[in-house]
Amino acid sequence: MTSSTLSPSIRIFLILIIVTIFYFIYVASSRGVGDVVAHQSRIIMDEWASGKKTVDKREWNAAHQSLLSALKLSPGNPDYLALLGNLYEWRVANKSLNSQETALEVIADYRMALEFYRRALKQRPAYAFYWANIAVVKSILGEVDQEYYQAIERALVLGPWEPGVQLKIADATLGVWYLLDDNGWDKMLTNVERGLESNPTKMMTIAKQAQVLNKLCGKLRRTEIMREYCK
Repeated sequence: MTSSTLSPSIRIFLILIIVTIFYFIYVASSRGVGDVVAHQSRIIMDEWASGKKTVDKREWNAAHQSLLSALKLSPGNPDYLALLGNLYEWRVANKSLNSQETALEVIADYRMALEFYRRALKQRPAYAFYWANIAVVKSILGEVDQEYYQAIERALVLGPWEPGVQLKIADATLGVWYLLDDNGWDKMLTNVERGLESNPTKMMTIAKQAQVLNKLCGKLRRTEIMREYCK
């Protein structure tokens, strides 16, 4: 059967299939190129995280540009949106909110990070790390509100035994323990107990830095690990 013998409806159907195939090929190739472009920002932030380099304005700008370019190739990609959130957090990670000179700058960058995490979450609502990221930024800003508690709840439901999520939720709760309601305290304690099974040293380090270890010692189950820290 030649194309001239095909009925108009079949021809239209075949054209739609071909267009759809080419569309998905285009989307897949754009995402692939986007990942290559975004890789530069991952390398830069990995070096910051490992302590090999300190955050530098030139490198920050390069990472920022690579992520914006990747996002143009794959609009709405949650990985790129979350990385942009990470990037804004990195820019102010070592700056204090207590400094009047930098307070507005720091707050502005944390709000940008929060907005990118929210956008990433809209694309991937069942990803525990995005919820945890929101909780961390909200805690830094001192905004222990409905969005904060929802972020804690969803992160613990979606990734209760994920070590990275546990540590982020520890950061988000232990640092503002004095602002938490009873439900917040329950979630904080539950998360700490889980974290003590997977990463006790880091969990206790966060508790010590938040100056809440003594309060935890009176509320957590007296496991062997807790007895070691609560002497």
